[in-house]
Amino acid sequence: MNLELIFKKALKFHLEGKLKIAEDLYKKIVKKKPDALIALNNLASIQNVKYNYNEAIKILRNVINLKPDYLEAINNNGIALNGIGNHEEAILNYEKALRLKPDFDSAINNLGKCQISLNLLEKASENFEKALKINPSNHKARWNLGFVQLLKGNFKDGWKNYEYRKRIKKNKNLFLADNAKEWFGTNIITNKSIYIYTEQGLGDYIQFSRYLILINKLGAKIILDTPQSLRNIIETIGVDFDYLEKLKIKQTKRDIQNLEKLLKQERKFAEKKERDREKFRLQLIKDIKLDERKKIYQLKDHLWKVGDRFAVIRQKYQEYRQKIREKQLEELEVRRKSREEARVILEAEKAENALKQKLVERLERFSRNMKSIVFQINKRYITKKRSPLRFIDNISESGECLIRNDDAPTDKDYLILLYIEGEDVTQRLKNPICLDDKTDIVNAKNFQPKDIFEASDYIIDRLAVMFDKERKLKK
Repeated sequence: MNLELIFKKALKFHLEGKLKIAEDLYKKIVKKKPDALIALNNLASIQNVKYNYNEAIKILRNVINLKPDYLEAINNNGIALNGIGNHEEAILNYEKALRLKPDFDSAINNLGKCQISLNLLEKASENFEKALKINPSNHKARWNLGFVQLLKGNFKDGWKNYEYRKRIKKNKNLFLADNAKEWFGTNIITNKSIYIYTEQGLGDYIQFSRYLILINKLGAKIILDTPQSLRNIIETIGVDFDYLEKLKIKQTKRDIQNLEKLLKQERKFAEKKERDREKFRLQLIKDIKLDERKKIYQLKDHLWKVGDRFAVIRQKYQEYRQKIREKQLEELEVRRKSREEARVILEAEKAENALKQKLVERLERFSRNMKSIVFQINKRYITKKRSPLRFIDNISESGECLIRNDDAPTDKDYLILLYIEGEDVTQRLKNPICLDDKTDIVNAKNFQPKDIFEASDYIIDRLAVMFDKERKLKK
């Protein structure tokens, strides 16, 4: 069992939000190696997201005992303690983490959240502003700052900062539905659909539901994504609206009806086609038989001997039977050839797709390694004084992937590029993977698929050279 490979897969699924798969993989690692601290910490982080705070505390207590200065574990332990209402002990964990790393903006933000629970609004506000000075992109801290400002009556700044909740990754899906645009009350919405969903608690939903009447008067069609517990109340307002799931059910029924109509039409067409084919076949046989009968009767008048007459009849009848057999065989051969041609075309397409997939797979391992490298470098070494690195995956479109600075104008201004030369798929499969390095000098290097670790080391070395050069220039 390759624990390193399992951990990479778990981390990948964790970052993609596939928590159940990531959790199972972390548990597999911990079962095999109980002192795998990073896996234990990530497992506890997933438990916090799932609100299993007691389970997270149990895991993190073991991690902190093994490594008392593990920052992320101490911070996660504070989150779990705050989740069960033990705010004072949570604060002690955040303060411990800040003694180890004073500029740990995540811990500062979490400390402020605990202080809100204890009604220490001034201290909380100071901590949120401190976290933003360290990391202006900490949208959670700005959201929390807006919440405190609203509590203190500063509505102008409070509402402005409160909008930053929309920039948090886990909240993005709440604010967009099927590429819909937000309505700010300015443009005309007559004969348009307004999608209204639940963001806050039930009390806020009831409080603001009175505005449904105003939206209805503007001529808009209202679509509600409403909790089941509030539906009896909402239905008493007297506004025309549809529930989101009812619209989905209606659309599904319409799709099913349309599909049934199409199937019925195709069935009728197939039946008519089969009837016409059978009718043509029977008519053909009838015409052949009639023609042969005429010929036989004509021959009978010209034959003098009974024996010769029967011989001619027998011969003609055999010819007739042979023609029928030949026609049937021809029809069977045409059908067989059609099926054979379709099979050949399908196999050719499968072969081409397999080659394309194989080509993509040659770069996918390198792509995953490059993505992991960029993530680790950005996490550990990139400061606010330098723009982070960005990984661009264009394998499925152009068959290449690259690393560039986040502030680079285009993908052409890359630092490191991976690609495969060749005019077609077959040729590319034979060629090695090329690495184009622009970090210091123009340097092309080739790698085989098995040389993924060699390529990773090379990329890390080139990036390290680039960072050293930048530091020397700054000095």
